[in-house]
Parts: sequence; C-alpha cells; structure tokens
Amino acid sequence: MREIDGAIAVWYHAHGAPPEWEIEPTTDRIHPLAHSSARIVNRVQDFLENGVDVGHFMPVHHTVVSNYRHSNSGPIFSAEMDSRSATQLSVFSGDSHLYLEWVGMFCIRGILSYHKPEMEARMWAFATPVDLDHIDITFAMTATRLGPLNLVELAKNPLIRPVVKFLSRLMVVAIVADSHRDIPIWENKVFLTRPKLAKGDGPIMEFRKWANQFEQESDPDGSIRHVSDRHRGGSRAADEAEVGSERPGFSPRDHSGHGGGR
Repeated sequence: MREIDGAIAVWYHAHGAPPEWEIEPTTDRIHPLAHSSARIVNRVQDFLENGVDVGHFMPVHHTVVSNYRHSNSGPIFSAEMDSRSATQLSVFSGDSHLYLEWVGMFCIRGILSYHKPEMEARMWAFATPVDLDHIDITFAMTATRLGPLNLVELAKNPLIRPVVKFLSRLMVVAIVADSHRDIPIWENKVFLTRPKLAKGDGPIMEFRKWANQFEQESDPDGSIRHVSDRHRGGSRAADEAEVGSERPGFSPRDHSGHGGGR
C-alpha cells in the first residue's frame, strides 16, 4: 500500500506475488484540491482506454483533437494532444493542450493547459474496481496557474487557499459534466478483442497490448497467464460469442497491478 499524489494505491496479484514496480509521485508533489466520485457499470481498462479512443472525442465530446502523439515505457503510457471545443459551452471550452500519463491501472494523471483563459491545472482520474460489473471513478483537479499567477504558491496562504480550491472545484464540475456523455456508452458497450477500427480511432490496440501486462487470470490448475493469451490464434467466433454473453465486456479477471483509491 502506498499514498501517491494524495490517493491510496494498493497492489494486488492473483497469487500474492510482491509488487513488481513502484509508482512515482508527481515531481512537484502536487495533490488534488477538489474531487468528485461516482459508481458506474464499467471495467477499469475500459474506463482508462477512453483517453486513447481519439475517434470518440468529436461525436461524443464535440472536441476536435490534433497533433495526437503517444508512447509507452514499462508501466507508463503517455499521450499528448491539442484540442479545440466545437461548442464553447463553458469558460473551460476553449483551445487547450493536454498531456496524459497512464500509471499502470492505478490512474490517469496529466497537465491541462487552457489558452483562453490562460490557465493550467493538474488532473487525475482514478478507477477502483468494486465487483465484476462496477467501478468507482474519481476525477480530481488542482488549479496551478492563472495567467502569471502561481496558484500552488498562493494556496499556501490560508486566506487564498479557499479561492484556489473553489477554482479547482469548478474545473472538476466541468470535467464531470463532460464525462456524463461517456457513461451511457460505458454502461452499454460490448468489449471486442478485435474491434473493427477506422483510421483516426487512436492507438487502441497498442494501448491494450500495453495494458495486458497488468491483467492476469487463474487457470483451473492454479497457474496464471495474461488475459490475451487465450485469444491468440482465435477466430471471429470468439468476438461473436462475447456479443451474446449475459454481461458483455465484464469477464472475471484478476488485476495484477496497483488499484486506484480515493
């Protein structure tokens, strides 16, 4: 168990093996000042995969994404992009730049920079498994800069800290409102191991290959293997079988990695 960026991380392995890697905190030790949580029908990986599903940004979130690039190394998957809102529904709907970092299955954390208003914030998104069908999701924010003002330093003043917390809270409210567009999709989607992807859908399969290192399942003989092993050499029938399952996309799996916390 570790406290990372103000959240509790817990390692779980199907056979009780010790942690294979450690989570590094943010370099400047910034913790969330505001957060919001909810319980939804989803899997941890499906929730975390949302950030690489570039194809859904425009039809679901009315956001145009450009200059998307990504990389991964060990337990870290990262992505960077520019975005522009097509609706301008709120003060936080202007042009922005986003850097995201997936830290295993523990969380997504990143830096969000708005151009108008000129503002920067740290963000976190946690997904904590509850049972086979549900996860608790938590979005957290800390406003770090407003124009030339360093809000992290200003927040050390007890008289100013409530103002920075209020601003962080407004940003959480904006992100939660936007995420509500995803919930009907998450709660009704079908997980396909080999989806038919189109150009511009994002690095979904590369992300799944990276995420596979954290998911293991137990065989009847007690051995464990990566989930994707059972799909190698398979056919389309496997995906068709998933469509007809009682709860598509939510299969019993043991997560090997750090679980999110609040």
